[in-house]
Amino acid sequence: MPASEVVEDGITGKVVESEDEAVAKLPEILSYDRRTVRQRFQERFTATRMAKDYVRAYRKLLKMRTFTGEESKSWQRKPDLNGQEAAITPDN
Repeated sequence: MPASEVVEDGITGKVVESEDEAVAKLPEILSYDRRTVRQRFQERFTATRMAKDYVRAYRKLLKMRTFTGEESKSWQRKPDLNGQEAAITPDN
């Protein structure tokens, strides 16, 4: 997973290119509001939040199934943010 998908630059951390750049950014990072960083983590990465996303995805999958148990024709492969082929997702 690229760092930019985990770190919100300027809010929860900094994406840097080198160790020297990381050291230079340390004073800025230490000034971040820890409550905001924790809140962003809670919103994006807790097991509860991720489980809710899985349940939502499974419910969506169930709605996409036909009565015969076959997948709906509206499914297709979509690229991820980096242009790579991603998992099969509904097109709505």
